[in-house]
Amino acid sequence: MGVSTLDENRRVLKKVLFGALFFITAQSVRSQVNRLQLNSRGYFETRGLNVLVFSNWYDGNFSDAKISGIELIHHGASVLDDALQAPVNHVHFDLYAQGPTTDSPYKPGAHIPGLNVGGWFDAGDYDIRTETQCSVVSSLVQRWEISFPKRDETTIDEQRRYVEIHRPDGVPDLIQQIEHGVLQLLAQQKAVSHAINGIVESHLYQYRHLGDSYILPANAIADLTHR
Repeated sequence: MGVSTLDENRRVLKKVLFGALFFITAQSVRSQVNRLQLNSRGYFETRGLNVLVFSNWYDGNFSDAKISGIELIHHGASVLDDALQAPVNHVHFDLYAQGPTTDSPYKPGAHIPGLNVGGWFDAGDYDIRTETQCSVVSSLVQRWEISFPKRDETTIDEQRRYVEIHRPDGVPDLIQQIEHGVLQLLAQQKAVSHAINGIVESHLYQYRHLGDSYILPANAIADLTHR
């Protein structure tokens, strides 16, 4: 690697660092409640936002693959308003449909409490498909029983709905993922006494959404039976 290339890399990194400091300062001014703080791992964080200034240097065959920049990691608790009972005799999108009965104690449009926990979104969508949850949980349990992987690189707090990567919390990540899937399956049993087909967005514009799922719903409990 030539001297001129190293000099250029240093100039790029200085610009990145300056931009990061400017961004962090601006964020601190705007937020008087949740200020960004430098954590023990060298990046700035507050509830709902991590800012990581990074510079990866490669050698050998990848001497031209240099990356420097600012990475923003946003996370938020999504679908806090789940869920409403689907109307009867209704054909929804994404292969969801409801038959002539609700098959639950709830009227069409009524809020079903307790379903806004655990589970994983379907690939590329924001629905929670139950058969997928069962399959994933089963696979994860099988992996644990076979090899007992103790890898711990993630903090997961189900009560606070908080996740942070690259920060161990003393519990194997695989066990926490199993718990996350089981929570959704148990929630269905507690809510309606059986497994349901799944939970899907009410409106097509939500289904097409490609950004952070946190902004999809109003995150406020609704009950359409009172409208």
